[in-house]
Amino acid sequence: MSLDIAREFHSKVNSNMDLQSEIRGCRKIEETLEVARNHGYHLTSQDLLAVAEEATKSGDLSDFDLELVSGGSPICCVNCTGPSV
Repeated sequence: MSLDIAREFHSKVNSNMDLQSEIRGCRKIEETLEVARNHGYHLTSQDLLAVAEEATKSGDLSDFDLELVSGGSPICCVNCTGPSV
């Protein structure tokens, strides 16, 4: 269930430029989780990382996803060992 919510949040981020701007300002995954909560999505770091890993493995990355990856975003660090990358 929470993975479905994380997928929904991911989709919303990819289609909402204002939300993308908020995410760009996040330097820690906890900050991203706070943005998600502010928009009604109650997620864990594992939820976000699972969705990022799915997108990476499938090759289905949006331009915004690619921007995050190239910028070293903690959201897209699918091989990290903890939530505070």
